[in-house]
Amino acid sequence: SVVEHLRDSNDLSANFVLVTHELTLRTVICRALSMSLQDIRRFRLDPASLSTLEFRRAPNGDMRTTVTTLNEVCHLD
Repeated sequence: SVVEHLRDSNDLSANFVLVTHELTLRTVICRALSMSLQDIRRFRLDPASLSTLEFRRAPNGDMRTTVTTLNEVCHLD
């Protein structure tokens, strides 16, 4: 996927901004967390919300993905 390509071909301290539609973002989040696409409606995403994924390498070398923010809308107030 595009997210995996960006993650694997860049330094883990790099930042990327992905501006996209809700369904695409749901797919990216499910894929990044190894969730089935059947779970695509298990979380809420409002229009213009912000979500943040963080990629880290675990001590054993495995890649770990953490959702650090999901559906953040405080900037809309």
